[in-house]
Amino acid sequence: MDKFIPFSERYGYVNPEGILKKNYENMTDELRVRLWNFILRFLETLEETKYELFKDISLKIWDSFFHEPINKLLIKQSSISYSYSIISYWDEYFDEKFSKLKWHKVYDLVEFIFNLLRQKQIFKEFTITYQQGINKILEEEHAPYRMVEGCITPITSEQEIQAIKETFKKADKYQPVREHLEKALIHLSNRTNPDYVNSIKESISALESLANLILDTSGKSLTKIHEKLCSQLKCPEPIKKQMKEYYDWASKEEGIRHGKIKEKSTIGQAEAKLFLIQISGLINYLISKTSQGTKND
Repeated sequence: MDKFIPFSERYGYVNPEGILKKNYENMTDELRVRLWNFILRFLETLEETKYELFKDISLKIWDSFFHEPINKLLIKQSSISYSYSIISYWDEYFDEKFSKLKWHKVYDLVEFIFNLLRQKQIFKEFTITYQQGINKILEEEHAPYRMVEGCITPITSEQEIQAIKETFKKADKYQPVREHLEKALIHLSNRTNPDYVNSIKESISALESLANLILDTSGKSLTKIHEKLCSQLKCPEPIKKQMKEYYDWASKEEGIRHGKIKEKSTIGQAEAKLFLIQISGLINYLISKTSQGTKND
């Protein structure tokens, strides 16, 4: 089904591009309210279906995120019992604290809740539902960010998101590759102190790590094993060339391969984002080629 476009957008009374700009390093009231409504409904669902999980998450938000005394949220269940339950009007306390958060702290809270859910492996379905719900709102409110593997990331294209998400789903033997990409994503997603140079470094390291895994080597630079890798996997010339050019550029651009760079560098979000997406695509391609080779053996 085609995406619904409201009357005001179809006829130019509301400009999505303008809203997108307003939500970059900022947050419209509409986006803030919708995120709060979703978090509230999500926690209420947990309260009704998984009370202990709800209680644990609520107290950790109050204690570790808002740094408030938890006795405000707890009441004794009886005069002879030492067990406690969350007060019935806890949402009023959360509402008051949430409304005072700066835009970037709202995203911090969104990530904080995701990571609390991810720690509870037996409730994986709630983690998936939560991320899908957050992304639906970010898309509908024209925010220039999406949640990818728990990180609020400056990516707006569904194709870009899928390229990265697919890489995180690979088998356990590719764990070193995932670890480098996760670090790249974290460096890129840091809203208060983004590290674009180290994001690019980690993206390139992920590709290098994969090449070593495929060839069963250890610690070899991509320069030394690039030809053998592409020959073994029968990579087309344009892909072979692209892979080499990305690595050569990162190696020659002063400091990138070591995570340091000159002060007046032109390396920014656009370059780090491009590398993360393109390298993720190359990694998915190489793993796919490896699997095809195994099947054909």
